[in-house]
Amino acid sequence: MKRKKWLIYTLTSLAALSICGCEMIFPSLDEGFDPKKLYSASFSNAIAEIDQLKSGGFVWQETDIWIRFKSQSAITLKDSNKYQSGNTNDIKLESKRFIEELSKQQDSISKQDLASLNDVNNLKYLKYFGENNSGKSLLYNTQTKIYYFRVWHH
Repeated sequence: MKRKKWLIYTLTSLAALSICGCEMIFPSLDEGFDPKKLYSASFSNAIAEIDQLKSGGFVWQETDIWIRFKSQSAITLKDSNKYQSGNTNDIKLESKRFIEELSKQQDSISKQDLASLNDVNNLKYLKYFGENNSGKSLLYNTQTKIYYFRVWHH
């Protein structure tokens, strides 16, 4: 219930999600996005190949949503040719952002996520910047096989 209160949606934000390539179906404007649909719209792997799916973020006048999941299979982005590798500073910034976001969750950040996100030597980062201040990024730990995917429009 707490998450529904801070996930407020507007038609402008839904249009922003469409601009950045996430054609998702929302059950209604006040129920939030479906993390499984965001996953399916973004990755080639079947949803059955992942577990421990979490989500969060906000949609208001800006959009910044994310999903976190674990997979023993190598995960493939549907539009991987649009992404470029990030540098060490990008990795540190995105890792910090996910630590902050996961800490806001009702059950806070797990020890596993904290260790995974602080393990900079095993983190990889891919980013894509679209039009109109939109973008997508994927941060993942090659050892823990935990993936953090983010979509935004500012």
